[in-house]
Amino acid sequence: MKLVITLVLFFIFKVTMFDLSSINGGSMNPTLTDSDLVWVNKAYYGIRIPFFNDYLVRFGKAEKGSVVVINDPTKQSFNGWIKRVIATPGDTIAITNKTLFVNGNNVDCKSERVVNKASLTCEETLEGHSYSVKHLIIFDEVQDQLAEVIVPPGHVFVLGDNRSLSADSRTVGFIAINDVIGKQVGVLPGMKTPLLVLLVVFVLLLLKPKPALSVKGHKSSRMGI
Repeated sequence: MKLVITLVLFFIFKVTMFDLSSINGGSMNPTLTDSDLVWVNKAYYGIRIPFFNDYLVRFGKAEKGSVVVINDPTKQSFNGWIKRVIATPGDTIAITNKTLFVNGNNVDCKSERVVNKASLTCEETLEGHSYSVKHLIIFDEVQDQLAEVIVPPGHVFVLGDNRSLSADSRTVGFIAINDVIGKQVGVLPGMKTPLLVLLVVFVLLLLKPKPALSVKGHKSSRMGI
């Protein structure tokens, strides 16, 4: 019974407060890699109603430059997407030949470095958040060009840091704020496999049957008078 209560409390905590999520795919490379685990604060923006896509209490708004986990906008899986918030309600966003513009301001990508013959990395700074982004050297009209749009109320515009190989607001559109599950507040680099192994070991230890305890009785005798 104690195990059931513990699992229920853990599940509620995982759904509404904090979660440890694994990175699958390279859309946030070089910031996050496929072997990383990230801490997600699901209560950063408010307390969500479990199993409902709404907030019971809201604390704040998603900030530009922050990394967030969102519900899969394609509705094809229950796995969340991890992306970076680039623009918030009322902002204008445009991309011209790989260069990002927010509210008409050029978000410079500095310290450009060629990684290999096909791609390069550089450093962007947005609202005090500095991070690395990655581009393919060749031009892609879908990923490297976006006519100016205005983010509507109740939505955000998100991008992956691996700009040429990310499905994000350029293809799926604006993300409803209610679909922002939480904010990334930490990362455990390269820890996905070791932690999964530890988790399996922990579960196996919980399920391991405990040896039965035998209690030896003692004989007592009464003396008759």
